[in-house]
Amino acid sequence: MPFVGSAAGGAQRVQATGQTTAQTANAAAPNAADATAAANSDMTPEPKSWSDAMAAYEKRFLSDALRANGGRVIETANQIGMGRATLYKKIAAYGIEV
Repeated sequence: MPFVGSAAGGAQRVQATGQTTAQTANAAAPNAADATAAANSDMTPEPKSWSDAMAAYEKRFLSDALRANGGRVIETANQIGMGRATLYKKIAAYGIEV
């Protein structure tokens, strides 16, 4: 019978651990409002269309890539696989400061 006692004790530990894990996960998990607030933390307006959303994404992507390369346009263009002239046009179109 020692095995039965061990199994029962083990089952109780698993159950208690499961409850603790679930409680911890619920406490640490952000809700939808927190996720939305984090996504909009840069205070950009909500896009009204797919093209607005893509333009906002592209502007942010290019700005981040330029910042990562210290503002060096040619290095950034090579890194992201875009032609130098195209990158210069997009920088002007989006009003990105280099």
